[in-house]
Amino acid sequence: MSEKKLETTPQQRKCPEWMNAQNKRCAVEERKACVRKSVFEDDLPFLEFTGSIVYSYDASDCSFLSEDISMSLSDGDVVGFDMEWPPLYKKRKLGKVALIQLCVSESKCYLFHISSMSVFPQGLKMLLENKAVKKAGVGIEGDQWKLLRDFDIKLKNFVELADVANKKLKCTETWSLNSLVKHLLGWFYYLPKFRNFG
Repeated sequence: MSEKKLETTPQQRKCPEWMNAQNKRCAVEERKACVRKSVFEDDLPFLEFTGSIVYSYDASDCSFLSEDISMSLSDGDVVGFDMEWPPLYKKRKLGKVALIQLCVSESKCYLFHISSMSVFPQGLKMLLENKAVKKAGVGIEGDQWKLLRDFDIKLKNFVELADVANKKLKCTETWSLNSLVKHLLGWFYYLPKFRNFG
């Protein structure tokens, strides 16, 4: 048996291009995560709503309040909009909309406890379907589909604040309301757990 001395030469490892692109993307995501961590500072001041909150759990009361809101708004006015619903842990389904939140000014917001109402309030339906009033929120497109699925209500003239932020900031970030508040205002936004309203 003859012994051959094997020579090993270092070889450059070559990965397929798609793996290189994925590794680069992962490295970028890791850097972003590091940058994002610095945003979650404990010493950020809390953004606190000091205005009045009007809460309604009755359909006729909610309808009346919604009509009042509609009359107080002019064409082109913007209303802050958000919805909450309880998660259902059966067959990956979501519970029906439990709460609709409207903020008409820096000093007045409305909480409509939809899940405690026997019918969806007609005045609120008219307000949400009013093309003349803009509804602005983060994740509002998902809310729009949820509203359509649950109550056959077509939310009209809605504005996705994450898209507005990305256009203004020239980026493609996935924003939450809290991350927008932190980034743009330097405040920490605390959202109470309204999901208990189910």
